[in-house]
Amino acid sequence: MFRGRINGYLYALPGTDQIKKRLARGDHLHPWARALYYEIIKYSRARRWVQAHNLAESLGRRPYEIVRMATKLQSTITSIRIYRSSKSTWLYDDRFFTEEEIRQWIKKAEEIDSETGKVGQKIGILHEKYCHAALERIWEKVSCESSFKQIIRNGKICHNIRLSNRKEIDRILMVKTVVGNETLLEFEILFEFKYKKGGADARDIKEFLDKLATSHEYGYQEDGRRGMKSNIVPVLVAPSFTKDAIRYARKHGVILLHTWKLSRMLRNELGINAEFKRIVKILLKMDEKSWDRELKKILRSPHKPRVV
Repeated sequence: MFRGRINGYLYALPGTDQIKKRLARGDHLHPWARALYYEIIKYSRARRWVQAHNLAESLGRRPYEIVRMATKLQSTITSIRIYRSSKSTWLYDDRFFTEEEIRQWIKKAEEIDSETGKVGQKIGILHEKYCHAALERIWEKVSCESSFKQIIRNGKICHNIRLSNRKEIDRILMVKTVVGNETLLEFEILFEFKYKKGGADARDIKEFLDKLATSHEYGYQEDGRRGMKSNIVPVLVAPSFTKDAIRYARKHGVILLHTWKLSRMLRNELGINAEFKRIVKILLKMDEKSWDRELKKILRSPHKPRVV
C-alpha cells in the first residue's frame, strides 16, 4: 500500500473482500484525512450533521482547513457531502441519511445558524461590558513607565538613534503600562524634528514614514509591500505645516506637533520664556559649539516677569 497526500493505492489478495473492507476503513487515506473521515462517519452514524468549526476544535485545525480537506476527500469518498448554510459549513456522509432526513437537516441547519447568531450577539455585548469593567478595575493598579532611548557616541549621551537602514530617528520615547509584574501595553513614540520655510509638507512626512518602513526595527515586508509595525506612534514636530501635510498625516496616522506648543508648555508649566524665535536670535550670535550648553542653560532658567 502506498499513501499519498489524500489517497494512495491498496493491494489485496484476489478472491477476498479485503479491498472493500480497507476502503471502508479509509486505509487508503492520509492519517490526517482519515481522522477527519472517522469524525464525519461518527456523527453521520448518529444521524447528525457536524459543523466544520466543531471538527476544527476536536482535530486541532482551522475551519477552512477542515473544509479544504473535506473537499479533497470527496474525490475519494464520494458519499461525503458539504452543505453551506447561511452562516456555517456542515459535513455529513449521505449513506446514513434518507432524502427526508437531509431536507430536515437543511431546515435545522438554518435554525441553528439563527439561534447561534442571537447567542453570538449577546456574547458580543457581554464582551464589551466585560472589557469596560476589567479595564476600569485594572487601571486602579496600572503604572506608566517612560524613558527616552539613548546611546553613548564619542563618549557623550546621544538621543539620535541610527537604524539598520543607516538613517536616524531624532528621538524615541519608550512607553510601557504595567500592572504588577505584567506589561499591559508597550509602544514607542518616534519623533522627527523638521524646520522648513513655508512649513513641513507631505513629502517630509512621506520621507519620515519611508525611513521607518524600510528599517528592520520598525518596518516589515509582506507580499512585496512595505509597512510599519503596529506598536509605534510617529510624531513630526515643526513650526508649521502645509495643508497637504495635514491631509497626508491624517490619512497615514502621523501626529503633527507644532513647535510653539512646546514653547507654550515651557512658559505656562515651568515659567520659562522659551519662544523658539527668541532663542534662535540669541544662539545665532554664539559659536555653534556652545549651542547645547547655552540652550540647556536657557531652558533651566525660569522667566522672571519685569516689574513695572
